[in-house]
Amino acid sequence: MEIITSLEAVKTEYSPSVIALGTFDGLHLGHQDIIKTARDYAQKHGLKLIVFTFSNHPLSLIKPDLVPVRIITQQQKIKYLEKLGVDILVNVPFDHDLAGLSPDEFLKKLAVFNYRCLVVGENFSYGFLGSGKTDTLQRTGLHDHFTVIIRQLVKCG
Repeated sequence: MEIITSLEAVKTEYSPSVIALGTFDGLHLGHQDIIKTARDYAQKHGLKLIVFTFSNHPLSLIKPDLVPVRIITQQQKIKYLEKLGVDILVNVPFDHDLAGLSPDEFLKKLAVFNYRCLVVGENFSYGFLGSGKTDTLQRTGLHDHFTVIIRQLVKCG
């Protein structure tokens, strides 16, 4: 599994891919569902599987006093993602530059990964102050001709 820790270090050309987007801070059942859905889509369509996440929780920048306790280490996360069949892990710091991007600017940053499909949870938000939501992402996907898969939250018990 290739691991990218800086968007500045990204190559300029990637094989067509599907990207699972999320914080993936604990890799709980909901996170696993998003990644497995992306993996299944990648296998069905002959695409690379990319997981795009952050090395720090976004709240560490926005509201540090609300950062949840880390339940797995970065190394555990990497090992588990390898087991799930991830081809490329983009595990970059959530910093002021990323936080300041508009939803469209964020998707333009991802364009280098040559994505054909994005898979997210129904509570996904992106861009400055989380201004991009799943409906925004769906509209952009229709306009820019990429597939968006939105997974419902996993409920147990």
